[in-house]
Amino acid sequence: MSEHNPDTDGQTGTDTTTASKVPSTHAESQLLLADRMLRGARWPVLGTWLVGVIGWTIGAGPSGLWSAAVGGTVAAASAWGTLVLMRRTVGLNVQMLMAAVLGGFVAKMFVLLITLVLVRAIPGVHIYALATTMLAVVLVSAIAETVAFRRTKIPTLILPAQDEATGSTSEN
Repeated sequence: MSEHNPDTDGQTGTDTTTASKVPSTHAESQLLLADRMLRGARWPVLGTWLVGVIGWTIGAGPSGLWSAAVGGTVAAASAWGTLVLMRRTVGLNVQMLMAAVLGGFVAKMFVLLITLVLVRAIPGVHIYALATTMLAVVLVSAIAETVAFRRTKIPTLILPAQDEATGSTSEN
């Protein structure tokens, strides 16, 4: 009888351009996911930023240009910060990793809010250009990262390897 694993054989949506090895540690899994999320999000984020800048330049002139550029840049830097956080926390245990992720999310939202509040007070800033471009870039980044996550082959549980001598209770 041949071995066939429906979880890994012939699924659609997998990346077939590189020989993919299933990660054997949480660190490998996290680095693989960070790489795939960066590759999956960079062009959609850049495209959204560009559409926002061009659209608001046409719609609101120079103030729309600069406001959309600032909003999109802050949002893109925020999305990039998530991926940097993933790489920096690769050595943490799972519980500390979740605490770092939650802290990173709160810090990111705080930075976006402070940017909206502080830049709003500057004369000549088109607040709608700033806010809509920022929102669009954050949403597109989140969607692209989610798609990359769903397409990346990472195991749900990563269990330590067992010695052959100790035996396993899973073999019946």
